[in-house]
Amino acid sequence: MSLLRRVLDDLRRGENIDAYVTVLAAVALSVLNIAGVLPASRLSGVILGVLALLAVGTLVTRARLEAMASGADRARLPEFPVRYGPDYQAAVDSDGDLWLQGVSLTRTITGSVFALERRLRLGHVVRVLVIQPDSRAAQLAEDRLGVPADYQRRRFQTESSLGHLANLAEQAGERLEVRLTEQELGFGATVIRAGTSRAVIYVEYYAYRGIRDGLPLVITPADGRWYDFHLGQIEALWEDATAWPPRNPKTPTAPT
Repeated sequence: MSLLRRVLDDLRRGENIDAYVTVLAAVALSVLNIAGVLPASRLSGVILGVLALLAVGTLVTRARLEAMASGADRARLPEFPVRYGPDYQAAVDSDGDLWLQGVSLTRTITGSVFALERRLRLGHVVRVLVIQPDSRAAQLAEDRLGVPADYQRRRFQTESSLGHLANLAEQAGERLEVRLTEQELGFGATVIRAGTSRAVIYVEYYAYRGIRDGLPLVITPADGRWYDFHLGQIEALWEDATAWPPRNPKTPTAPT
């Protein structure tokens, strides 16, 4: 009964009609041949016609499947490189130029002072971008957290990072570059060996309220436009930022 219901449903929808016609034709031909009404000399021509009908049905089905697959490909979003692994610290401690971008970068700089010093002594460039203390962007970054805002703490964290960087600048000369931005940062970033085939960008999109950790990503040149987009954003923020030459390593102050 279910088979008959399916056949009737297909006929009402106008689907698989060619297949049903082919089945009926084959059954009818078999009956006529057995009854002797249709001689074997004529049967071969009819068989060729049935085969042609089957071939046409197969082509139509294939075209439908290809159209469906093409539509699915257009609807599918491009793969996003979400694969932040435990190798971050090892990458920061490795060789090559290093770019850091973040709100205050307190944990990153404090936990990597010796790695940064080693990298600078090897002749690599270290580039650091943080938000200007007491700017509107710094206030917005503090307001984003899911805890009561503490603007003094935010300023202290940024100045602590700048203090570490000032001490490093005494040893590194121009290889250490620091800039302050008044733009609100949507993500923090660590770029290693930018412009080389071994380049890698660690990105963490900042969460908004209630969630301590954001969306972490690892992006390489193999990721194509994802890599180009993020690197372009990082470079644009750097170009629009204000240079910060440490005036007094013991008590660093941001430009006004």
